Amino acid sequence: MADKKAKQKPITSPKGIAKHPYLLKPDTYEGQNKYKVDLILDPADEGVEKYLDHIEKKANAAYKKQIEALKEKGGKSAALAKKLEPYIPVDDEYDNAGEPTGRKIVRFKSDYKPVLYDAKGNVITDIEAVWGGSIIRVASTFSAPWDNASNKSAGCSLYVNAVKIIELQAGGDAPDASHYGFDDDEGDFDTSGDFSDDEDFEDEDFDEDEDDEEEF
Repeated sequence: MADKKAKQKPITSPKGIAKHPYLLKPDTYEGQNKYKVDLILDPADEGVEKYLDHIEKKANAAYKKQIEALKEKGGKSAALAKKLEPYIPVDDEYDNAGEPTGRKIVRFKSDYKPVLYDAKGNVITDIEAVWGGSIIRVASTFSAPWDNASNKSAGCSLYVNAVKIIELQAGGDAPDASHYGFDDDEGDFDTSGDFSDDEDFEDEDFDEDEDDEEEF
């Protein structure tokens, strides 16, 4: 189900690439038990810059609100406020060489299972897997402002409420090689046709702690 606390109107992302999706079952690593998905977006695509700007503005507003609340408490809380940096649920994407790709990764999570839709807007009731590489859109809401002393950050997270799956990658499926920037190369290894061992090979894609927060 969608987030029970989500009373605000969800914002819907542009199309992007799903990374590390836990949409059917929660990620239980280290006891976190969260549904989650990262969304890879290219700022050059239509609507992406506007979407990312909106998230940044909301996250910065949440940061300021939380810092003000800590300062009003005084004492250790006020001291903590001086150490915290804004948290924005968007990161740069890097390739295997540690170089920025220019794309952005938006991070979503929730205590609750998101509603899944197909490309035509029909609710998906029977699906075995959603793998990374799927093309999706994400409807989300912002968490309440929070602070995290251990991470020295404050801001808000994005709750994933629903996901529209436009192109599904599941099981052993994988995007076309061109999706990853691979062109045809000279070489003998080609699995596109039938072959046997004695044949010659030929050349031929606002929550750190959801339970303790109010809506922002």
